[in-house]
Amino acid sequence: MKQKFLSIWFALLLGAVSASAKDAYVYYMSSDHSLNFCFDDNKKNIQKNYTVYSLNIGSNEPAWYSIRTQVEELYFYPSSADYKPTSCYMWAANMKNLVRVMNISYLNTSNVANMEQMFDNCSALTSLDVSGFNTANVTTMAFMFYNCYALISLDLNHISFSSSAKTYGMMKYCTSLKTLKIPSTANIFASDACDGVGTTSSPCTLDHRTPASRRRS
Repeated sequence: MKQKFLSIWFALLLGAVSASAKDAYVYYMSSDHSLNFCFDDNKKNIQKNYTVYSLNIGSNEPAWYSIRTQVEELYFYPSSADYKPTSCYMWAANMKNLVRVMNISYLNTSNVANMEQMFDNCSALTSLDVSGFNTANVTTMAFMFYNCYALISLDLNHISFSSSAKTYGMMKYCTSLKTLKIPSTANIFASDACDGVGTTSSPCTLDHRTPASRRRS
């Protein structure tokens, strides 16, 4: 009898834990053309009304790539700060109608290794704040902002660059950039990282790197 009671208690406990387990997921809201990043226990409810996608890993194309031309806004819920993805590969790649990236400070990049093509060809995006990114574990930022030719300014001065990180084509053809701030370790950039950058008289503003305490861990 005691063993049966313990089995029932354990099953109930396991069920309660499963019910409250958090999931990292993305859903698309057609009413405002937004792609929303979440980490919570509400995935089942969201699935009733919206198309839900799992996050990609490694160099796998994200599942939401098929709706890339429909997306006008990326929105990161505060709960995103509690999840640590390992890849942001092609998250916004070829979203040619993307005009807003909201609450990106909640994106916890401390475990991210792959940022390749993250904003590749976001040709309508005029502003983007990635100053809070923790890139200590990033091994590739190749083509990260490639062909973002509407971007007016980009501040990378607070980002940590590994000498082994791939940066080829990183800001290539960002032809509207008026301000580009990069750390004093700019010599680690690949030779074509800034090709076609629109600022000709003063292409880069060098600043001291922000202390690591300001970056999300």
